[in-house]
Amino acid sequence: MSYARFPYYKQAGWESSAADNVPYLTLTVAFATLVFLVEIYLDHRQMRKFNPKHAQIPERLREVVQAEIFEKSLAYRREAFAFKLYESSFAFATSVLMLLLGYLPWAWDQAAKASRSIVVWVLGYGDLSSWSDYYTECLVTYIFIMIFMLTDTLLTLPFSLYSTFVIEQRHGFNKSTLLLYAQDKLTVLCLSLALSGPILSAVIFLVRWGGDLFYVYVWLFLLCVSILMMTLYPVLIAPLFNKYTPLPPGPTRDAVHALAEQLHFPLTALYSVDGSRRSAHSNAYFFGLPLLGQRIVLYDTLLTQVQNPLHALLHIIQDPLMMSRVVDSSLSFPSSPPPS
Repeated sequence: MSYARFPYYKQAGWESSAADNVPYLTLTVAFATLVFLVEIYLDHRQMRKFNPKHAQIPERLREVVQAEIFEKSLAYRREAFAFKLYESSFAFATSVLMLLLGYLPWAWDQAAKASRSIVVWVLGYGDLSSWSDYYTECLVTYIFIMIFMLTDTLLTLPFSLYSTFVIEQRHGFNKSTLLLYAQDKLTVLCLSLALSGPILSAVIFLVRWGGDLFYVYVWLFLLCVSILMMTLYPVLIAPLFNKYTPLPPGPTRDAVHALAEQLHFPLTALYSVDGSRRSAHSNAYFFGLPLLGQRIVLYDTLLTQVQNPLHALLHIIQDPLMMSRVVDSSLSFPSSPPPS
């Protein structure tokens, strides 16, 4: 790979790392390719599990699982998984292409140009030098994130549409409409842009203020944000997409509360959600922090498909959520300070 040729777009003052005998771009592309090939190999191994020649109903389930339903499930899994392979291949190709073309530095330069226009023409300042460096960096970063998110949305939209309105529809799972789909996408995009502004501003402030230990403060801040969002999302954001109603009194409610008491699970509320608006898939989950009480949500499709959906509490018996959050956060913590 020629260092002078790639990346195609180069920012002002860019110098190739070849002078230091460290081909970062080549190493990055090579590592990404290696990871992709390993994942593709594992995915193809998994695909064989959906072949009727290899997949059989377990002996203990043959009395409760119909052969016809099992075959339909395999057909759905095969098609969905094969489509996932195409999608991941496209994502890998576009990622490598963006690296070689220099998409990220190009997007940053476009964000810087846009921010100059906003400062001069919208806010009425003479130029960027008349404005705070901190506010300038926040504005450029925010516009950069907007460009990146819009690009990612456009690239993934065809795959999302095909998955929802072709594969899911063909197998009888899709219940959504184009209008509801567009509404969901627009809502997610607006929420992402609205939430990213304050978070990015805080991260930039911590980087500027934190000195040599800035990465510690950023890590702690993002950990707190992650826990806060994990708690607030089901309460404030999820209701924007679905309707949550308390599960009415009956055998299911009584059985779930009895099992929660038996397991010493701090159940404070039990809800049903109208998941059938978008999909015929069934699901159940819980949310909330153990010390503040936790809530269980059952999809309405689950309530109509089975009489006693107590498997919802299987998500809680081992309670891996908080432990996985701690592990993920510890892995995201740098093992050593960044080079000065």
